[in-house]
Amino acid sequence: MIASDKRGFMKNAILYLCLFLLSGCATIAADKMNSISLGMTKQEVLGIMGPPVSTSAMAGVELLNYAFSETQNDAINGRPKTPYFIRIVNGKVDAYGRQGDFMQPTK
Repeated sequence: MIASDKRGFMKNAILYLCLFLLSGCATIAADKMNSISLGMTKQEVLGIMGPPVSTSAMAGVELLNYAFSETQNDAINGRPKTPYFIRIVNGKVDAYGRQGDFMQPTK
């Protein structure tokens, strides 16, 4: 009976550890995005965010594309991630946010 209790405890401990680690991923990503400020250089952004999922550019405007889980529950359940973008104009952050938040042409 004692061996059975130990196995049950270990299974629960491993489950909770995995959930804790997975839930932390969403929080870390949100913290990173919240650390971005207008006027930062691309190198500062990359230092905070790490490499983007992809990049795109046109006529002096560069978009750094990232994808984050919206909630810890979404991360745990493997739901699709939400695309986020950081727009770099003349080497500095001009805009950032979710897809569609700022996709108007710069002036």
